Amino acid sequence: MCGERSGTRKVVGALGIALLVIAYLLAGGSELAVAGPMGTTQDASDEAARSLTAVLHVPVSARRVEVGALADSRRAGEFWSSRPDEYRLAPDVAASLRYGVVLAQGRRVTAPGLQTAVHELLHRAETYACWGTNPGGVSVEEGVVTAVTADVMPSIGHRATGIRQIRSEPPTDGLYVRSLAAIRAASARATGSPNWRTRAARLWRRELLWASCEGRAQMLGEVDAVVSDGVAGAPRPVSRAKFLRVVTLNRKHRRQARRLRRVLRRDPSVQEALTLASVVYGVPRSELSSVAWCESRHRPSARNGRYRGLFQQGSMFEATPYGRAGLSVWSPYAAALSTAYVVSRQGWRQWQCRPGGRLAW
Repeated sequence: MCGERSGTRKVVGALGIALLVIAYLLAGGSELAVAGPMGTTQDASDEAARSLTAVLHVPVSARRVEVGALADSRRAGEFWSSRPDEYRLAPDVAASLRYGVVLAQGRRVTAPGLQTAVHELLHRAETYACWGTNPGGVSVEEGVVTAVTADVMPSIGHRATGIRQIRSEPPTDGLYVRSLAAIRAASARATGSPNWRTRAARLWRRELLWASCEGRAQMLGEVDAVVSDGVAGAPRPVSRAKFLRVVTLNRKHRRQARRLRRVLRRDPSVQEALTLASVVYGVPRSELSSVAWCESRHRPSARNGRYRGLFQQGSMFEATPYGRAGLSVWSPYAAALSTAYVVSRQGWRQWQCRPGGRLAW
């Protein structure tokens, strides 16, 4: 029986690859390469999760893969918030993932199975369930997952296949196209970037991906790009004019963002902010100054992944009274006061840098 089962698996895998090749040739594909079987489909998915962890520097949990028909035949994969430890792939997509299929059409090189696995692995149950689709036809969850998938596919594809030219296949479904455009526009606007391709915009999108529902609402609210409620799950009404204003990212907003960034870089009242925080919370000013220098060189605009501002704070900032009040972590005053607030209660154990400029290890 074991031999018969193994043979059946091989036949199904071969049929899946054959169907994929036929479908690709009928669609006008020019080149197709098969890297060879990477064990089972589950093995290939687990390897994709490990690659995501290495590229994003954030643990991405492996999930059990189901192979079968999908509720929507137009989709390549499905993830359910009610079953966060698994996802489902269409048979041809699962075969593409298992056998390392790479497609090339003109200058575009894609790995459809790997891309779908990465997309489904990036979904999170705690955020998937609380974001709906707004009246403008935008889903923040699908938009940010699609955007980050496109950002990491060159690195993930190279790790999996050794091919550096692999890119993400652009979405064709209207919901994904609109959502991707909205998130990319918001990332450019939030960082004052000329477009969504800059490193700062990519890092902002990653931060949005890992943020909670409330955190996402705050980040999008700061750039006037709220596209759904994010707390209760009910869509927030957004006018068409406002939605188009966010997506188009007009020149006036870009100029204002660049001007603000110049002010933060060149004329921050860092010393005054440190003195004020010391007076309010009784933390020695010398400690605040030495840790701020170690973390950011006294630059309020410093950023390292998801850590931002004068004291390189992450989600901890939003948990302080200053973050909850809607102040920006880029403000030296908010950063210094929130840091002194935490230190007065917990000490410096939240920071790698310690008073005197030494590191915790």
